[in-house]
Amino acid sequence: MELGVDKESKDNDGKAVLHWAAAMGHNTAVRTLIGDLGIEKEAKDDYGSTPLYHAVFNGHDTTVRLLVQLGVDKYSKDKDGRMALHWAAAKGYDSTVQTLIRDLEIEKEANDSDGRTALHIAAKDGYDSTVCLLVQLGVDKESSDLNCPVQFVAAMKLRYLSSFDTQLDCAG
Repeated sequence: MELGVDKESKDNDGKAVLHWAAAMGHNTAVRTLIGDLGIEKEAKDDYGSTPLYHAVFNGHDTTVRLLVQLGVDKYSKDKDGRMALHWAAAKGYDSTVQTLIRDLEIEKEANDSDGRTALHIAAKDGYDSTVCLLVQLGVDKESSDLNCPVQFVAAMKLRYLSSFDTQLDCAG
């Protein structure tokens, strides 16, 4: 980079300029940083999060698509073994979940280091629409994490114990 600027410099949390551009959804900057300046596209911050995670965590679907088109690893894991889909589910970002599964064909049954799928995380955090979307997209609703089945996670979080299918209105 000209003028002696360190293009790989990081802030106190280990985030580089690409992390921030992705987090803010600044697609022109992302394209320039990766395409023109050759910034490390898989750089991880102190939490193990890549620029892709920051785009997902802030619901920037267009940036998510762009990063994958520019060659970032859509299956990279953070320190907790979570991938982009886990974070989209943890935030209840249905549009991002759809982008990852339908458009980018990401593995929808992947487990984090605790054995949880995106469905477990959405159920635990109470994102009914995301739970329904994941089921509609073909995620196995019978899957279990290392501790318990997803139905029990949903029941505990949502405070009811009857069957998983009848508790959520996934038709609408």
